[in-house]
Amino acid sequence: MVSDCKNWFFWVRTISQAGFVSLKTRWSGLVRMPWKWWYQTNLSWVEVSTCLAIIIFASMFVKVVIRSREDARVEAAITELEEIANAVSVYRHNTACVPNKLSVLFSKGMASAANNFCGADTTAQYGNHAYLSPMPTDGDPGVLLLRAGFPGTRILIRRNLPGTASRNYALEVYHFGGALYPVLSACNGVDYSAVPAGRLPHDFSKGVGCVYVAAHNSLGMLIFKD
Repeated sequence: MVSDCKNWFFWVRTISQAGFVSLKTRWSGLVRMPWKWWYQTNLSWVEVSTCLAIIIFASMFVKVVIRSREDARVEAAITELEEIANAVSVYRHNTACVPNKLSVLFSKGMASAANNFCGADTTAQYGNHAYLSPMPTDGDPGVLLLRAGFPGTRILIRRNLPGTASRNYALEVYHFGGALYPVLSACNGVDYSAVPAGRLPHDFSKGVGCVYVAAHNSLGMLIFKD
């Protein structure tokens, strides 16, 4: 059966010998080529069907593996973003402030007035534990989503996310690339641009509060409203 399957290369040899130019002018020869190959190799229909089934199964298996890996990356990204959003909510509950730099959540020394939207130093209310495991920063107010397999993805904390109703806080995520829409779909994205502030979600949870920010080509994850 292996040797039979190898005879698929007969077509390649035939095309290389005949040349693509001549094939364009000899359509009848091209049409007869499969039948000629079938008679010369003496394959039964069962053997031909088996070879085709093997090729189809292999291609489908490769597609499933690739899709599974991408799904795993998307799920990991959602999980990590949810963790960050929950940490912001806990920090706000303890300090009555929302950080304007996410590094505040894993570095008590960053809890100064300059790094909070409320303009107050929250060191005294911070507590003795970090709200989030340390993450690499991007040199600006954002952090990088490395652990989920998106090394170039930046996350910022926003107040009044562009394109949405005012008086809200959100994570804005940049540079997802081709994974932007799969991630948005995975958390059931909802367009809140025309929703009054009073009807925004009170807290972020998986499946709620994911917005496509057209102005920035980014993903916004609403956490809560003021």
